[in-house]
Amino acid sequence: MNNTGTVSVTEILRITGSGARTLLATFVIVHLVLAVATITEVYSPLVTIVAIVLVAAAAVVVTLPAAEPLPLGRSLAIVAVVAATTLAMDWNIEPGSAPTYSSWHLGANTLVLLFLGLRGRSGLAWIGFTIMAAITVVWTIDTGSTNLLGLLPNQIGTLLVGTLFAIGLRRTSRRITELHAEQAAIASVESAARAAAEERTRQAAHLNEVARSALERIADGAPFSDAERESWIRLEATVRDSLRAPALNILKLTEAADNARSRGVEVTLLDDSEGAATSETDRETIAAAIIEQLDEMDSGRLIGRVLPKGRGQLATILVDDGESTTRTDVG
Repeated sequence: MNNTGTVSVTEILRITGSGARTLLATFVIVHLVLAVATITEVYSPLVTIVAIVLVAAAAVVVTLPAAEPLPLGRSLAIVAVVAATTLAMDWNIEPGSAPTYSSWHLGANTLVLLFLGLRGRSGLAWIGFTIMAAITVVWTIDTGSTNLLGLLPNQIGTLLVGTLFAIGLRRTSRRITELHAEQAAIASVESAARAAAEERTRQAAHLNEVARSALERIADGAPFSDAERESWIRLEATVRDSLRAPALNILKLTEAADNARSRGVEVTLLDDSEGAATSETDRETIAAAIIEQLDEMDSGRLIGRVLPKGRGQLATILVDDGESTTRTDVG
């Protein structure tokens, strides 16, 4: 998968992997053998040697690692090699001789163009083939020989099948990308749900720990001390926080808010996200920012508010120290 999250045809076929390099080596060896075997059937052996080197270089370039589609510069260089080798090799073949493997360059160039199409440059692949065919037609008119022209239909079929294959794989790659995105979304939702459930469990255990004794104490009906009443007021505020700000139902924030209230700070936590899913990272970020403010306060008032989705920030924190009010945006 590339850095955009898309699964490409290159990755599906592993065009840049070890298998492709083995195929490339076989490709070069086969056409080198064909070129050497027919070296006596051409006007200039040097032209054949240069052509096989250029085609081999194009084959290397088309299988080198790169983003999909293949960079335009590389793609144009491959088309240029196809044109140059076709031009050189067509006129290097004796026109009156029977068709032999001396026309190896047509098949080799078609295979290179097929790989170019698989790398996301089908348009340029067909442009390259059109140039190759046009040069061969000119050679046919110039020499009066139809030897090479008769080989083009097979090459057209090869490139056409490769193009249709690439189109089908591209559809498959899009579906794979969609499935990956769906799986990632499901995993994210499940992770958030597990984290929320774990947090609720921790909060329930915490409330049970602190509230049970208070409820039992109230049920006794004995006279209550001021300290007890104050602790129950803070407990009620904690329960209220869990109802009004479920996105901030985080144990360490609950403890920080309770400690601040015990120092005389008035704390109000609100969740205006309307039940929209908030990632664990966002919740931790908001909680950390509120805790940082609370730890610095010995009096005054703090209002922490989770904002609705679509706002530029995650949350706002208003702090009133009795003389001035400051606002902090989170996210």
